[in-house]
Amino acid sequence: MLFLMNTLILQLDSSSDPRGDRHFPLSPGQLSSIPLNDMIAMLTEEFGKDPEFAVHDPKLAARFAWMLYLRAEINAVKMLYNNGMTAQYGKVPELALGVLLDMQRRKPLTMDIIDSGVWSKLQKK
Repeated sequence: MLFLMNTLILQLDSSSDPRGDRHFPLSPGQLSSIPLNDMIAMLTEEFGKDPEFAVHDPKLAARFAWMLYLRAEINAVKMLYNNGMTAQYGKVPELALGVLLDMQRRKPLTMDIIDSGVWSKLQKK
C-alpha cells in the first residue's frame, strides 16, 4: 500500500502495520477507538517538532500512515503552515500514488508537483 505524506510516498507493508507489532502500545480495539481528529493532531505535533520527521523517522511515519488508513482509509496527508499548522487529508487513487512513487524514484517530489497532481484534483471533487 502507498501513502502520501507531504512530499514523500511511503510504501507500507505488513512489517510496518502496527496491528502486527507486539511492541506497539495499543491493541487493535484501542487503535480503532482513537478519534480521527486526535490522530491528525498527533501527526501535526510531530511535524511541528520536525517538518521532515517522515524522512528522519520513517518507522513512526509509517505507523501514523497505517493508523490513518485503518481509521478512515486516508492515504494522503499534507501539512499546511499558515498561522500555525493544520492538516489536509484524503483518499487518493492508488494508481496516482504509484505514478508519484515512480517520479520520486527519479528525483525528490516538490510541493508544487503534489499540489497540482493531488490536492488540486481532490478539491475539485
